[in-house]
Amino acid sequence: MKLIHQCLVIGSMLLISACYKDHGNYSYAEGEKITIEGVDAMYDRVALVDRLSLKPTVRSNDPNAAFSYWWGIYEPDAMGKIDTISHEHQLDYLITQRSKEYTLVFGVKNENTGVGKTVSTVLNVTTQFTRGWYVMKHKDGFTDLDLFFTPQSIAPATKLENVLMLGNNQKVEGQGTLFGFAQSYPVETDGQVFNNKVLFVQADKGMAVVDINTMKIANTMNSLFYETPAAIRPSAICNDMSGTYLLNDGAMHTMLYEGIFGSKKMRDNKNTPYRLSRYFLIDNNSYISPLFFDELSSSFVSGSTYTPTLKVVNDYGATQMPASKNNKELLFMGLKAVGSPLAGTAVLRDKTDPALRIITNISSYGTIVTLKNDTIPVTAKVNLAEHYAMIMGEENMLYFSVGNEVWSRNLSNGTEQLQYAAAAGEQISFIRHRKYAGPAIPSEQPFYYNYMLIGTTANGRYKIHAFKKSSGNLASTPDFTMEGEGAAADAIYISPLVNGSTYCNTY
Repeated sequence: MKLIHQCLVIGSMLLISACYKDHGNYSYAEGEKITIEGVDAMYDRVALVDRLSLKPTVRSNDPNAAFSYWWGIYEPDAMGKIDTISHEHQLDYLITQRSKEYTLVFGVKNENTGVGKTVSTVLNVTTQFTRGWYVMKHKDGFTDLDLFFTPQSIAPATKLENVLMLGNNQKVEGQGTLFGFAQSYPVETDGQVFNNKVLFVQADKGMAVVDINTMKIANTMNSLFYETPAAIRPSAICNDMSGTYLLNDGAMHTMLYEGIFGSKKMRDNKNTPYRLSRYFLIDNNSYISPLFFDELSSSFVSGSTYTPTLKVVNDYGATQMPASKNNKELLFMGLKAVGSPLAGTAVLRDKTDPALRIITNISSYGTIVTLKNDTIPVTAKVNLAEHYAMIMGEENMLYFSVGNEVWSRNLSNGTEQLQYAAAAGEQISFIRHRKYAGPAIPSEQPFYYNYMLIGTTANGRYKIHAFKKSSGNLASTPDFTMEGEGAAADAIYISPLVNGSTYCNTY
């Protein structure tokens, strides 16, 4: 091992020496001595947060010395090329490398004599991407992320904007829709594959699988499939204990463990055309088949990672509406409770009589469901809803927005109540219930929360208000508000202890 290390060092120094190619004739000063001071033995920096600002003192016993400068970074155990990051005397460099130990090299050369000298130091790159609020926002046709750091409590302290662009020099095409999270996704690092935590950043024209540790994009829609679909129109991504489901252009694709999605699932053995809605019911920690809705046949269907076709969903018990061919249009479906059965709520509109709308309570065992309908009066405010959100595992309430107002509807008695009115000129962009109960670790207690998140947009900027609730009613003022450029589509809190059971993916 010692010999290997020595070879690596020699190889790296040869690479460094190559940066000082001599293309001229020089009159070398005998005994010239160059000294470099002001470079420490080690620097610790946080990727995409910290800058490395250094200006070493360079001296020579040549009174006419004219120095040129060079800065480079390399991985000492990779035998790769050295990345040149500057030719200036003073280095002012934003750290964009992934979390790892690097060697930073500073070199100078006296252009009058050709004499050069280098010094090296350790650059230890760490990350702060594993704790904070991630906000998905879109602007000018592209989606990026803002990260709000929470060093002391769940309330944000500082913000880093556009972390996808900073870390990858690219964004996701289209308008953001919904976050997805996976605890274990295969990510290649240094030629090896590790199962890392990732965020699925989903927009209506593209998607990125982002390694939370580094904010590097591991896959996009162009590399997520064995055969890339002709149309790139992702509408949903979710996962359960059996695998991951991706809806693209109305079709279902599934993935087991390899990180790549297979071909389009057939509707049945006759390959009947279908088009799945973006809404779904799924339990991250269960093998109960998830529930989807086919817009062409007006039918609830189920998914499977192991079969080439979708599963037919049958009626069960005292159901009040057929699961298949019910002549309805799905306006919304959200998760209400996990377990067996899987509980959810749907808002549907009749295709023959569009004025007829119903709220349907769903009890699903995967391929059998019980549907209980509540016809919505024509005077109900929910008929005008633009955005919806369910409360997971708590009050039997449906939240919805109309213009710049957020309302609640008690699903037990039909009572509707105004919960929040945004400022004049602001429009609601999304509503989401997020809850982090955390593991039984005292250090996580300052980060526990239970919020209704309300996103608004006005004049090219977003605000996300974090409201506590009591008996389904929002507090009069939010605990805090996050602000930034663009229009926000979703927000999610990430900590080192967030895992696959923390959030159940739903609208």
